[in-house]
Amino acid sequence: MLRFTPPGVSGASSADHDNPGKSGRILVVDDDPLSRATHRAILAKQFDVLTAASGSEALNLCKQQLPDLVLLDVEMPELDGYETCRQLRQWTSVPIIFVTAHQSLEEHLKAYDAGGNNLATKPVSSEILLRKVSLAIAQHQATSQLVEEKEAIERMARGFLSSASQSGSLINFMRESIVCQDYERLAREILRATDDLGLQCIVQVRHNDDATAVTHNGELSPLEISILDNAASMGRIFQFKQRLVVNYDRVSIVVKNMPDEIAEPVRSGSLRDSLTVLAETAETFAINVDM
Repeated sequence: MLRFTPPGVSGASSADHDNPGKSGRILVVDDDPLSRATHRAILAKQFDVLTAASGSEALNLCKQQLPDLVLLDVEMPELDGYETCRQLRQWTSVPIIFVTAHQSLEEHLKAYDAGGNNLATKPVSSEILLRKVSLAIAQHQATSQLVEEKEAIERMARGFLSSASQSGSLINFMRESIVCQDYERLAREILRATDDLGLQCIVQVRHNDDATAVTHNGELSPLEISILDNAASMGRIFQFKQRLVVNYDRVSIVVKNMPDEIAEPVRSGSLRDSLTVLAETAETFAINVDM
């Protein structure tokens, strides 16, 4: 089940895990000891139950071990139920059910405006309370699952669009480079393809006893020339932080701004694959220019 933990707060310890025989953990918040005991007795048949005698205590308990639902009294000294609910809503979406003796529509609307999911009036029917609590937890679990699935679909869609864009860049490169008759144009077509991929690169095409190198900045700096001189000896693929080198016999591509492998593993891997295809294809086109 999806849980929301506030920044800087660790999750529950292994000793706090839900009882396997129970359906979840409920926090009962009420300043009246008799009400706490009554609600605990009703809910303990099906749930693990924690209790708090004030809004402040409830907030601290939630930060230590977030429950699956909060059963919250309205009338409490210092921090009432409405304010407790508003503070909880700043960092968690767990269901909150108000329990109150107030019958007026105005008080009920206050509960919903504060962020409550439902409301039960005192004296509470045990059957109704159990049903409302079970339904609220089930709905929250279903919503959390939908959110996770939606995020997974969005990640897949972004990956597909990225792959489609990269494929288009490679196809354009092949279309333009297959008719290249000189190494300068071939090197610039490689550079154009890396530019389409959102990368800043130095490209070198080696031919006979010479080499043609191009970069986005016009003429190569002494440092860039030094990088190219060493790049060809770094193996087929070499990466250090944001720098990536892809080498073939005739072609080297040095990337200056690769995405972080840890922060963006999917995009980083996809770009590395595209650059490998690009360099290998350019190798073939360099031989074509030779002929």
